[in-house]
Amino acid sequence: MPSRISAILCVLLYVATPLFSFTEAELDAPLPLDKNVRIGKLDNGFRYLIRENKKPEGRALLRLVIDVGSLQEEDDEKGIAHFIEHMAFNGTKNFEKHEIIDFLEGVGMRFGSHLNASTSFNETIYKLEIPLDDPETIEKGFLILEDWASNILFEPEEIDKERGIVIEEWRARKGVGQRLQEKQRPLLYHGSKYIDRLPIGEVPIIESLTPEQFQNFYRKWYRPELMSLVAVGDFSTDEIEAKIKQHFSHLENPSHAPARVDHPLADHEETLFSIETDPELSQSSIGVLLKTDGPEYGTVRVYRERLVENLYFALINNRLRERTKLEDPPFLGAGIGRGSLGREKGYYRMSAGLIDADYSGGLKGLLQEVERASRDGFAPTEFERMKVNILRSLEKAYAERDKQQSSRYLREYISHFLVGESVPGLEYELELVRQILADLQLSEINAKAAALLQTTNRVILFTAPEKEDYVKPTEDQILAALTLKVEDSLSAYDDGISDAPLLPQQPEAGTILSETYIESIDTYDLKLSNGIRVIAKSTDFKNDQILINGYSPGGHSLIPDEHFVSATFASDIVSRSGMGDYDSIELGKKLAGKIVSSGTGLSSLYENVRGSSSPKDLETYFQLMHLNLTQPRLDMGAFASMKKRLLASVENRLKSPNAHFSDAISQALYGDHPRHRALSIEVVNEIDPHLAFELYKQRFSDLGDLHLVIVGSFELDILKEHLKRYVASLPTGGRSEIGRFAGDHKTTGQQNVVVPKNAEQKTVVSVMYHGPAEWSPENAMALGIAKDVLSIRLREKLREDESKVYGSRVSASLSRFPIQRFSSGFSFTCAPENADDLIAMTRAEIETLQTNGPLEEDLEKIRQQQLRSYEKNLKQNGYWVSSFLRYLKQDRPLDTMLEFPERIQSFDGKEAQRAAQLYFDNTNQLIAKLDPLPSETESEPEE
Repeated sequence: MPSRISAILCVLLYVATPLFSFTEAELDAPLPLDKNVRIGKLDNGFRYLIRENKKPEGRALLRLVIDVGSLQEEDDEKGIAHFIEHMAFNGTKNFEKHEIIDFLEGVGMRFGSHLNASTSFNETIYKLEIPLDDPETIEKGFLILEDWASNILFEPEEIDKERGIVIEEWRARKGVGQRLQEKQRPLLYHGSKYIDRLPIGEVPIIESLTPEQFQNFYRKWYRPELMSLVAVGDFSTDEIEAKIKQHFSHLENPSHAPARVDHPLADHEETLFSIETDPELSQSSIGVLLKTDGPEYGTVRVYRERLVENLYFALINNRLRERTKLEDPPFLGAGIGRGSLGREKGYYRMSAGLIDADYSGGLKGLLQEVERASRDGFAPTEFERMKVNILRSLEKAYAERDKQQSSRYLREYISHFLVGESVPGLEYELELVRQILADLQLSEINAKAAALLQTTNRVILFTAPEKEDYVKPTEDQILAALTLKVEDSLSAYDDGISDAPLLPQQPEAGTILSETYIESIDTYDLKLSNGIRVIAKSTDFKNDQILINGYSPGGHSLIPDEHFVSATFASDIVSRSGMGDYDSIELGKKLAGKIVSSGTGLSSLYENVRGSSSPKDLETYFQLMHLNLTQPRLDMGAFASMKKRLLASVENRLKSPNAHFSDAISQALYGDHPRHRALSIEVVNEIDPHLAFELYKQRFSDLGDLHLVIVGSFELDILKEHLKRYVASLPTGGRSEIGRFAGDHKTTGQQNVVVPKNAEQKTVVSVMYHGPAEWSPENAMALGIAKDVLSIRLREKLREDESKVYGSRVSASLSRFPIQRFSSGFSFTCAPENADDLIAMTRAEIETLQTNGPLEEDLEKIRQQQLRSYEKNLKQNGYWVSSFLRYLKQDRPLDTMLEFPERIQSFDGKEAQRAAQLYFDNTNQLIAKLDPLPSETESEPEE
C-alpha cells in the first residue's frame, strides 16, 4: 500500500454516482509510476530514483540504500553490518577520520539531523542533506555517498575506537523494553534467522571483529546490484542523474558473490505465549498477534483490498477510543491494526493497555467491539462520516501537493526499491480511489472482522509489573478470556448525533479599534474593541494551513498552592468534557469533514489558546474557540474515566527507575515545595473536578490581555470578520496581570544524588547548574551558542576521543519570568565505572571554554548551522508563530527578528566564553546518577 495512503489512513473520496466496476483484468493491472519521478538503473545494477521538489528550498535530501542488514551476517559477524555503518563516518578514501562530519557541519548541517545512518535486519540506509548554493558542496556530497558505497577504509585504530561507541549504544538501549523484546522475539520470528540477528549485535563479537572481517563483509555485500539512491530536492533532475552516473557507474559487482536470500518465518498451528512480568515495568498490556503472509504491492486488486482493510481499522478504532471515554473504561487504550515482521510476514494485532493488569476485562472490552461490529455491521452514518473525514484529508494533501516537504517522500521511495512498494502519485491515487469507492459496499468492510478470528500462527503477548503477591495468568486463563460469553454481548451501537449548530446563537460582533501594518515582516497588528491584540501574517508556505496560538498572562501561578493540583488538571478535565451542548464524543462526530482543532491550556504563567485550521474551516475554528472560552462543560462521567485511567497509570509508576531518578532530582532541587510533588495516587485523589472547573472558568473569564497570533493561508478581510464576530465578542473586563513567582527557589550549593535503581549495568548521569541571571536577548543568544559549542566539544571528547558514550546532551536556558535565572547542564549514559571520569572530563571541557573561549572553527560551524536553520525556518508557519509569541512575551519589536543573521554573523566568541563563565558556574551544582542496583553481596551486612 503506498505510504501516502497509510499516512492518511487510506485515500478515500466518496462518489455518489458509480463510475464503473472493475473487471478482473483491471484489478490485476499494475499501478503506474508517478510522472514526477525518474527511476533508472545503471549497467552494474545500481538503481536510482529522483524527484524534483521545492521544499525546503535550496536543499537536497539523499539516501544511499544498501539492501543488506544483520540477516546477512554469519554467526561470528553478529553486529558487523551496524558497525560498518558507524565506520562510514570514521575515514574513507577521500575524507580522513571525521572529515565528513567536519565538512558538513562547516556548511551548516548538523550531525544527527542532516547526517546519519541506520541499520536494520534487512537494510542499511545512509542519510545526507546538503545545501545546493555551492557546486563544490554538491560535488563533495556525492563524493561522500560514493565513498560510503565503495571506499570505507576500516583502519584498525579507528575500528578499536569505535568499538566502545557501539558498545555504549548497546548499553544505552538496555532496559525493560529490551528485556521484554528478547523474550518475545523468538515467538514473533518463530523458526527464523531473525531471532538471533538483532542489528546491534553481541558484545563479545563486537569486541573481537577484525579489520579483515570488515573488509570481507563490505566487499561481499556492498555491491552496486544491492544499492540504490533516492534523491529528492530543489534541483534539476538531469543534473542529479548525471552526478549519479559519474559517481556510481564505475562500481563493480564482485565475482562469485553470494545471493541475497530471504529468511522466512516458520508457520505454527499452536498459539505461542509470552507471559512476562518485570520489576521495572510500570504498566500492563496484552496483545493478540495473528501472522499473515507478507505484504503485497503493485496491482489495483492489492490496493483495493488494503483500502477496505484500512477502513475497517479506522472504524473499529473509533469505537475503541470512545470506550476509553466512558465512566468505567475497560482499558487504558486499545487498538486494532496491521504490521509487518520483516519482509516475509505480516500480522493483524489487537492490543490493549490494561487497568490493574486486568487482562480478562481488557480483552473483553476489545472483543465486545469486534463482536458487535461483526454482528450488526457498522452504521451507514459511521461509514459516510469516515469517508467525509478522509475526503477532507485527501483534499488537504492534494491542496498541498506543491508544498510538500521532501522528507515526506523518502520512506515511500525507499520502500519502492526494497520491497516493491508502488509509487503511483497522488493524482492517480485520487482517481483510482474514486473508482474503488464507486461500488464499495459497507458489507465488504464489515466482513474484515473475520480475519481477527484466526487461531493458527497466533502469538499472545502479556506483560505486567512484577509484584510479590501477583500471580501471572496461565495460558489457559488467557485463552478462556478470548471467548466472549453470551451475556457479554453489547447492545446495538447508537450513532445518534444532534443536528443543532455548534453555537446556539451567534455572538454580537465587536470591532477592530486599530490596525498597524508592519511592512518589513508583512504582518498586521490589530487591536480589538475588547482589548485583545491580534498579530496576523498571511503566508503561502502551505496552501491549506492556518496556525493559531495565544496567551494571556497569569496562569495557575495566581492560584493558591492548596488548589494547585486541581488547577493543573483543569484544562484536561474541560477538554475531555466537550463544550457547549456536545460531549467529546458527540463533538468529534459533529466536526466530521473539518480540518480543525481547538484547545486551551493553563500553564504556570499563562492561559493559553491554540489550534489550527484549513482556510475553508476557519469560521468553525473560531466558533470552537468561542465555545471553549464561554461555554465550557464539566462531564463527571468523562472525569471518572480520566481519573480511573490516571490511577492505573500511576499505581506502579515507581517501578520505573527513571521515575525514581526524576523524583530524587526534583526533591533535591525543590524540597517539599507543593508545586513540585511527584504524580502519585495521593495526588490524583486530590483532584476536585468541581474546583478545577471553577478555576478554569475563573482564569479564562477575562481575556482582555490576550495576545493572539495567526499565521497561514488566510484572506485578511475574511479573517477580520471572524475576529470581530467571535474574538472581539469575548467577554473581558480590562484585566491586566502578570504571573507571580511561586517561591520555588532551587536549592543552593553543591549536591550529589545517587539512585541505585537500575536493573541494567549502566549509569545515567545528569549534571545541573542554576542561579540568578540578567536576562537580555544578547545574553540568551550567547548562552545558546555556548551550549552548541559544548555539544560539539563533548561529542568529540567523550564519544570520538574516549569512545565511552554513544551520545551526550547539553541543555541551557535563560528565563525572564517570573524571575530572572539560568538553568544549564549535561547528561549521558555510560558504564558505571566510567561515570566519574566522564563528569570530570566534561567539567574540563567547560573550564577550557571558560578560560580560552570557543575555537573559531567551532564558532563558524554554529554560525552556519544557525543561518541555515533560519533560512529554512522563514518558510515555516510554525516558526513565525513561535517567534511572534516569544517576542511578544519579551516585549520586543516584532520586526527585530529579521536582525538575526546580522547578529549571528557578528557574534563575538568572547561572549560565548563569558556565557560559559556565568551560566556553567558550579556554585549551585547538582550531580545526579541513576546507578545499577547493588549486587546481593554489596547489600549484605558485614558480619
